[in-house]
Amino acid sequence: MTDSPGGRRRPSIHITLPRASRLHRLISILGASPCTRDAVLSQLGIGLRTFYRELELLSRCGVQVHHKNKLYALATTVEQAEGRL
Repeated sequence: MTDSPGGRRRPSIHITLPRASRLHRLISILGASPCTRDAVLSQLGIGLRTFYRELELLSRCGVQVHHKNKLYALATTVEQAEGRL
């Protein structure tokens, strides 16, 4: 567990190896160029709920993903996003 700025501890998140791999691929896809949700779903072979769960986890880790005109893209570089994971 890690300390947050307020002094409280955040619970650690257990991430399986397949999920870690999927998050890495998601970051790579979004970092290469803006993509539609359907393109990401087909490239990763995941469902809609999983897609939103992964975006939520990225957000909790401090990785920002922009959504504009039905396109998703990383707000930072791939290296910075991977460093936050």
